[in-house]
Amino acid sequence: MTVTIRYRTTSTPAPASATPVSPRNLGEVRARLDAMSKADGKDRTLYISAINSVAKAFGGSPADLPSDPAELRRKLTTMSAAMAGMTKGSWSSVRSRLLAALRDTNVPVMRGRRAGHLAPAWAALYAKAPIRQRKARLSRFFGFCSAQGYSPEDVCDGMIERFHAALETTSLRGSPNDISRAAARGWNEAARTIEGWPNIILTEYRPERGGYVLDLDAFLPSFQASVAAYLEYLRDPPEDDDTAPTRGLKPTTLEMREFNIRQIASALVHSGIGVERLRTIADLPSREFMDLVCEFFARRLGRPDATQIRMLLDILRSLARWQCKDETLARAISRRASKLSGRTGRRVGMTEKNRRRLAPFYSEKMVRDLLMLPMALASRASKAEFNRRAAVMMRNAVALEIELMCPIRLANIANLSVEDNLIRHKIGRRTVTRLYIPGRDVKNGEDIEMELPPHTAELIDRYVAEFRPLLIEPEHRHATPRSLFPKFNSQPQSGKVLAGSICDVLKAELGLDFNFHLFRHLGCMLYLKTHPDGFEVMRRVLAHRQIETTIRFYAEIQQTQAFAEFDRAILSLRGSKPKARPAQRRTPATRTAPRRDPEEGGTDVL
Repeated sequence: MTVTIRYRTTSTPAPASATPVSPRNLGEVRARLDAMSKADGKDRTLYISAINSVAKAFGGSPADLPSDPAELRRKLTTMSAAMAGMTKGSWSSVRSRLLAALRDTNVPVMRGRRAGHLAPAWAALYAKAPIRQRKARLSRFFGFCSAQGYSPEDVCDGMIERFHAALETTSLRGSPNDISRAAARGWNEAARTIEGWPNIILTEYRPERGGYVLDLDAFLPSFQASVAAYLEYLRDPPEDDDTAPTRGLKPTTLEMREFNIRQIASALVHSGIGVERLRTIADLPSREFMDLVCEFFARRLGRPDATQIRMLLDILRSLARWQCKDETLARAISRRASKLSGRTGRRVGMTEKNRRRLAPFYSEKMVRDLLMLPMALASRASKAEFNRRAAVMMRNAVALEIELMCPIRLANIANLSVEDNLIRHKIGRRTVTRLYIPGRDVKNGEDIEMELPPHTAELIDRYVAEFRPLLIEPEHRHATPRSLFPKFNSQPQSGKVLAGSICDVLKAELGLDFNFHLFRHLGCMLYLKTHPDGFEVMRRVLAHRQIETTIRFYAEIQQTQAFAEFDRAILSLRGSKPKARPAQRRTPATRTAPRRDPEEGGTDVL
């Protein structure tokens, strides 16, 4: 039996004989739509409206946005419906009409959904995949193979690579990496479980790493040995060395330090320094290499005073002091770092990027929407179908609530344990829940302990009892320790995955470009707005050892409040608000009518 799948199309393809040059930007796409015949005026109007809506969302004109599908897709991934000021349905419609507009103006773009008929062999195979999710994974891959004239027996790893290349260059929707990986997984699952499916197992597409940081194996064995010895030195500094650190570094910090060393060495290799010149890490700190590292990262980051450069110079200074025992070189590197940020080598306040990301929270409505978001997500999860998706939604609600009530670092929240970090005890009829994280698990060694508000504790208890088991496979649900945010095997969820999930929620729900560490900055900002002298409170909340650290990072919040007070004082002195004189509106008749020249005694002047 042959199954025919039909999808609704929104545009008519151009005649085969017409091969005009593709437009370079959305401004040219709109101009071509304007010049088209008005026979299909409704669709043409909707397409133009979609282009204008996308341009408005990005705060520019259509001519500012590329028409190349790959470049446009990368820009659209940075925009959510909330950022564009639309509902999810409206934003989805705008994107669909934008895709149709590109197709109608001869831009080579792949449809978001398959259109037309599958070849009989592919249609018969598609009918054997009854699971809806499997069909969704295979739909675009089947359409691509059928359109290219392949047969199911031709499927191989090379076909997955060609499919990925087509997605990368012509697709406007989705992530090419995710779509091609899902297609390979769907095919393999069907090959293992469906009788009559071609017995071919595909390798999941994994793009080559495009990063500049080389693996440690790329360097000489002597260099690798010196890195291992240096990390051991930092883990347990010798007591008889006056220049050594006073205390050992934690495993996470050591891992980051190893990566920083590879960053520096890789930058030198990319700058033309041969690997043979890097015999040990003692070869890294030198005036020549310091200049090359600064130049490499200035080009890569687009600015010579980036925070990352200053941090890498600190690593070089430490190597000069502890490995080379060269204080003169260490002072020279310190002076270079000082020039990046004025007189001192330490950053004052938050970075410019973080201040821009926090700017929306000077709006009371945005603050209110964020504070109510955990409860909104929890309510939505309770009303949704009781499955893993609802559990992830509730997990995000709990993580958001904890961060708003107690802004702890990502590593700490990702590794929270139900038994070890949540302490419950009865006070009369009331159950009190305390959050406790020992100093050995905190970055700066300071203990974190607080009593959770009742509604926060109730939300956590409900999540643990009803939704947390859905995140774990049945055979692992009794494993210990009981992580608050587990993976399928009951182990703690990766901090990167947890942070990405929460930031995606904030982008989709509130239109925010957010990173997880901003919760600490945001908490301090919201408290200091109403308590300008509350630095000691925030020092304790953020577990800073010294109040100078808190003041150094958040002093500009007081400056913003000071400007607000200053403006209120000036406005009070001004008195009543002056009314702007409205501009005289001229109608077409008044624009073309002659006016009188008073000095000519009433002569008409055109």
